[in-house]
Parts: sequence; C-alpha cells; structure tokens
Amino acid sequence: MRTLTTPPIYALSFPSSPRRARLQRRLHQVGLTCTFLPAPLTAMDVRALIATARAVAPERFEHRTAAVMLGHLALIRRFLEDTSAPHAIFCEDDIYLRKTIGRDLPAVVDEFEAWRLDVLLLGYLWPWKDTPALGEAGASGYRSYEYDADLWGTQMYMLSRRQAVHLVHTYTLDWALAHSPAEPFAADWIITKLGRRRRLAPMLAVEEGDIESTDPGQIDFHHRCAQAQYDPALYV
Repeated sequence: MRTLTTPPIYALSFPSSPRRARLQRRLHQVGLTCTFLPAPLTAMDVRALIATARAVAPERFEHRTAAVMLGHLALIRRFLEDTSAPHAIFCEDDIYLRKTIGRDLPAVVDEFEAWRLDVLLLGYLWPWKDTPALGEAGASGYRSYEYDADLWGTQMYMLSRRQAVHLVHTYTLDWALAHSPAEPFAADWIITKLGRRRRLAPMLAVEEGDIESTDPGQIDFHHRCAQAQYDPALYV
C-alpha cells in the first residue's frame, strides 16, 4: 500500500511582518511547517529591476502586484530546486488554517493525483457557502469543484511539479513587460487559471479578511469572503 505524505509548504511573507508570526503559530498548532523567502520583493524592488534592465514598464503596469507574483514564482522555483517532490503547497500569510489540515492533507494529495490536476485551490476568495450535494466527492471527505476564470485568490494552492516548471520558465519579468497590462502579471490571473484545475471545499485555508486597500468594493468583498468561510470551531 502506498504511503501518503504531506507535500512541502511554502509561504510568502516579509520577515518582520506580524502576519508571519501568526502564520508560524498557526502552522505549529496544526503540526505543520513551511519555508519562507528570505526577502520577498517590494514594488520598489521591481522598479529597480526594470531600470537595471533598461526596460520600460507599460502604462498602468502594477509594480506591487508584479512583486507579489514574482514572490510566488520565487517560492515555486525554490520548490523545484530544493526538492524532488511531485507537488507542493504555496500560501499567503494572512490565513486561518483548518484544524485538521495536517491529518487531511495526505488524502487530499491522493485525490489531486487521482484527478490528474495541475492546480488545486485550497484557499481562495468565495463569498458563499457551498452546497455539499454538489461537487465531486473524494475519499478525504472534501469535495472538488470546477471553477471559471472569475474566481480569485491565491490564499493557498497545490501545484504539480510539471505545472511548476511551466510557470517559472514562462512567466518571467520580461514576459510581464511584454504582455501587461493586457494580461495582468498577477498570481490569481495566471497561476490559478492555467492547466487542469479544481477548487477544494471546504477550504483548508481561509483569508483573515483585512486587506491593504483603499477600494471600498475590494474591502467589502474580502470581508464577505472571510465571513462566509471562517468558523472558529474549525479554523485556527
């Protein structure tokens, strides 16, 4: 009988951020660990990279969004360089974790393979409660759903190694400068939308709900997503 294992976990967070400390505490509570980037890029770093390359960013190029995307790609590259694992999990730092995630992940990985997926969303922005009668049921007790291009969020996701190779080889800063803003260089425009994909329900990670934004619509949407999914009895 094949032994089910938990894939490596990588998280995007700044070293001095209170969010990192909270995520580390929550991971410890559920018996998991993760790898962080030593120094994720900032919007200013992206501006400097573009200037060093003597390139010109397209009009309306989102430097902060590009920095986040490059951070995700750096984590994915770290996974490819440091391990031979067939898949890995990537997450952001402002998330609650399902209390049973450590116990449940191996079975979810088994279903990821059975479904032959490239990406499985484990945490995302979803302001509704799912209907248990719908979706494809798995032996893990979770259900998976197909999703359209208007689903957003990279709170937590699992990638196959094959898909990880494709992403880091294709979506470079040069690609972004050549294609943005027609094709935004953003994680939930690219990473979550390519290949064979599904989303898991209930989620293994739920966003805290507070975002750094001045857009009332975005603030309200993130709050509604957190309210719809977070249950203190189920998440830490």
